[in-house]
Order: sequence, then structure tokens, then C-alpha cells
Amino acid sequence: MARHGWQAALVTGLTLAVLAWTAVPLSDHPDTLRDWYAARDCAERGACLLAGSATSFGGLHNGTVFPSVLAAVAGMGLDLPVAWWAALGCAALATGAVWLAASALSWRGATVGAAVALAVWAACMSAQVVWAPAFAPALGCVAGLWVLAGPPQQGSGLAWSAALGAAGGALADCHPMAAAAWVGWWLAAAVPGAVGRAALRLGVSAAVALAVAWALAPVAFDNNLALARAAAAHRPLAAVGAVVACAALAVLARRAPCRPTTVLGVAALIPLGAAGAGHLGTGHEVHPRYLAAAAPAVAWWLAAAWPWSARSSAVAGLAVCAAAMGLLGGGRVSNGHSWDQVQALRPIARAAALTWPDAIGLVQGHACRKLAAGLGAALPWRDAGPAAGNGPVLQVLDLPATVAPGGRWIALPPAPHTGLRSWARAIDGWVDGGRGQVCVRELGLPARCEPLRPGVTWGPLGTPAVWPQAPGHVRAYPWMTTLRPPSGRASETTVDLAFRGPGGERVVRILDLPNRRCPWRWTGADGCTAVVRGSEWVHLRCPSAGQGGLRLTRSWGPDCDDISQWTDGPPCLVEGHIDESDLLQAVRMP
Repeated sequence: MARHGWQAALVTGLTLAVLAWTAVPLSDHPDTLRDWYAARDCAERGACLLAGSATSFGGLHNGTVFPSVLAAVAGMGLDLPVAWWAALGCAALATGAVWLAASALSWRGATVGAAVALAVWAACMSAQVVWAPAFAPALGCVAGLWVLAGPPQQGSGLAWSAALGAAGGALADCHPMAAAAWVGWWLAAAVPGAVGRAALRLGVSAAVALAVAWALAPVAFDNNLALARAAAAHRPLAAVGAVVACAALAVLARRAPCRPTTVLGVAALIPLGAAGAGHLGTGHEVHPRYLAAAAPAVAWWLAAAWPWSARSSAVAGLAVCAAAMGLLGGGRVSNGHSWDQVQALRPIARAAALTWPDAIGLVQGHACRKLAAGLGAALPWRDAGPAAGNGPVLQVLDLPATVAPGGRWIALPPAPHTGLRSWARAIDGWVDGGRGQVCVRELGLPARCEPLRPGVTWGPLGTPAVWPQAPGHVRAYPWMTTLRPPSGRASETTVDLAFRGPGGERVVRILDLPNRRCPWRWTGADGCTAVVRGSEWVHLRCPSAGQGGLRLTRSWGPDCDDISQWTDGPPCLVEGHIDESDLLQAVRMP
């Protein structure tokens, strides 16, 4: 067993190295920042939410396991990288536990099983690390280890069943699809044993799981009602699910002890079937994060079901790891800026006297509101209202590595695997991206206009998004701003941004997403002359000091793409002196 111990430690270390290389680096991802703001509200203000964020399945919410970990990190005065490494470390420990359990049970496929689990978790973390499913691998592994250990030989095993139920409540609170993984282990726990005793254990485990899930996140507990409504709306699919459940219960009715492969097969079939049913019923993709909690069951089944030799298992495991690393490649920030870059912006922002939430609208560059939210994740919170907005703005340009701007530009740490270099500076800005007016005009309806100001979370024109009763940090999170009309009728959104020109000339460029089919466009200016150069550029000429406005419009129609909700906010801009047109032209999407 000692030999197995150090080998499991080696597997854990190698897994951590692979995950650290393939996982997406910590960045200003909207989900990460939103959850971090909620964690800061919980740690600093004592206002802890009763549910996690909404999932991509309509009506379902994550629980509070992940936000609670973030709140603990924030409460200890630590930063987001601690949560990133904690998520990777838990997945690495789970991989080591998968290998150790299979080896202790003399399953010769331990290596290939651990490699399969690693591949699933690496694929999940190549999309995101610090998010709700982050701890599903570890919790799914704990539930599986408890079932593999089995109930005590003497006694009723009620304490064992209650502990399994507690693990199930935590799994269900981690992510809705993780709950399906626990249901698999819950049914598998009754396979070896008499029907009467198995039914008692199932009942105790289910009751404890429901109680724990409700205690951890009462709002997220409503997922059960949402799933019931979905089943009623998809009756044929629900009927197929009922047949599968009856077949599983028929297997459980066997009085004779079953092979480990039967137990593991039940534990793996349920979550895989749930993911497939969700895909067939809703058309939603089967993302690796939905299989994160089910990976231990699949890995152990592969280790036990196939007649592996030690050599064939090692070769197959290495092949799986090599394929995963080759397909996933090194982790890179897909859309935004790495956390190292965001951290490097903080001293520049402090030197420019940018405070939070004043920084909303005063950051220029691609994904400017994510950058502002990233800065606010560490800058001190101000309970006072927003400042007058007449100070400097923070600019961030992402340029090819061959372009090196001079002047006051400061180089930020390079982001891996992007081929771009980021530069930042603070200048006296003319355009204020956080103040002005936004109007939505729908066909046949009067225009609806409201002031656009920092420190406010918008839904569809004025409706507080995320959590209407949330405290300060979450409510001032700027990236959830959505200006898209709620209906699909022909319509347009107009944003009038305030700008103040001391007199002179500047060029301003819209930094919109490159694949957007319905982009923002310039439509007018007040107080200064605006010479439009194409769809992205405007040349401002202000004869004297004064204030004015800059108008941008986005038309909506059936051909508009709907990449995701958080990309439908006000446009991100960057301004420069009249001799910096070539520099702004070289800006690329990070």
C-alpha cells in the first residue's frame, strides 16, 4: 500500500502539471468576475446570496458551494489566483484518488481510468476554471469512493447512507448536472444487497440529500420544480427516462451481490443518460463540464471492465493524456485579458485616481467593461456615488508583437499563446463611456430612454439584471449591461455618450467584436464636428472648450447574431491624438 501511496502522489503531481498547462488562464471572464463580486459582498458586507448564478439551461441555477469557496478566499484577504489553483488542485487530487482506489481494488486498468478522468477534467478546465462546476470532480470522486467502500457489514448502515446523502446534497448544490452523477451513485449503492435494506438506505440518502441541498441554497433547490416542468413539457422524452429508470430499478431488485462493473455501470449510465436527454430535449450542447462529476464512475468502469495488463493500461493512459494535450493545447484566454494583465493595470489605475465604481466607462479598449470589472475586483469599494467623470481614462491596446508604441504607453505582461502584446496608459479623455443616455426604439412603440451611468446593473433597459435585491458590489458589476430590445421585432438602440473636448482634434475608434453582423455605427455628434471615416472611425474637431455628445446606433433584426448576453452592452471605444490613427488601426482583438 505504501508503494501505491507514492505512485498516487506522482499521478496527482503529473495531473496538476497537465491541468496547469491546458487550463484556460485566469482572466476577466464575466462569470468569474460576477461570482467574485458576489463573494466580496458575502465576505465584506455579510450579504450572501441564496443561490449561485443562472445556468445556460433556462430556469436552473447553480448552488452556493462555489460562491462559498470564493467568499472564504475573499474573507481571508486572498485574491482570485488562490481559487484558480484550488480548483486545479482538487481535480488533481481527485485523479490521484481515482488511480489509488482502482489500484487498491486490484483493477489493472487504473492508469487508463485515471487518464480518462484527467482528459474530461482538462477539457472542462480548458473552457473555464473558476466557475460553478470547479469542484464537481472532487465531490463526484468523494461520493464514488464512499459507495466503493460500501456500507458496514454490521448494523443498518443508516449513518453510511446519511453521509452519502450529504455528499449528494453538496454535489447537487455544486451544479445541476452534478446532481445526476450523485443519482447514479445513489442507485448504484443499492445494487449489492437485499431489496428491503437497499430501499431503506435509498430513502435515508435521498432525504438527507434534499435537506442538505435546501440548506445550502434554498433558491437553487427550486431546480427540482423546473426539472419537473421540463419533463411535463417533453412527455416522450420523460417516458423514455421513466423506462430507463425502471430498467435500473430492475437491476437493483437482484438479491445476489453484483459485480463491481454492474455497480459502476449504473453509476456511469445515469449521468451520461441525463446529459444525452438534455441534449435531445433542448438541443443544448453536451459540454465536458456536464460530465465532470460523472468522470470517476466512467474511469473506474473502464479500469474494472476491460482485461487490462499493467503495460497495456499504461500505454493506453499515456495515449489518452497525449491526445488530450494535443487536442486542447496550451491554455489561452479566448476573449479578454489574463489576470496578470489586469493586475498590472491596477497601479496605473490608482495613479490615475480611478476608484470603484467610478472606473465604469473610464476604461477604453476591447471588452472595456470586463476590464473595468477586473479592476474593480481589487480596487477599494466606494459607497459614495460616482465621481463627476472629468478625470483621466485608462486605455488598453492589444497590438501585434511587432508594434511598440512610444510615449507614455506601459507594456503589460504577455498573454500566453496569443501572439499579441498589451499596452496601457492613462490620458485626459474626451469620451465618457459610462454617462449619457440610452434609448430603445421598437417598431410601433414609443421610444424608451433612460440615463446611462456607472454603478448600475442594467437588464433589458433599466431592469436590474442578475439579482434585483443584490448588494452593492454585484449591482455595480458593469458587464451585465444589456441594451437589446426584449422582442424580436425590427428595432434599434441609440446611445448618446457624453464627451468633453478642451479644443483640438482627436480620433475615436469603435472596438466591437469582429464577427458581429449588426455592429454599432456613428450617427451624430453635438458640440463638436464629427467626420465619420468608415464604420469604425470618427474624427472629432472641437473649436473651443465645451461639452457635447456622441451618438451611436445599433439596429436589430432577424440576421443579428446572438453570441451571448454579455456582448450586447454599450460599445467599447478607444480615442487617440490626431497622429495616432495608425496606432489605433493596428489594434487587434485579444
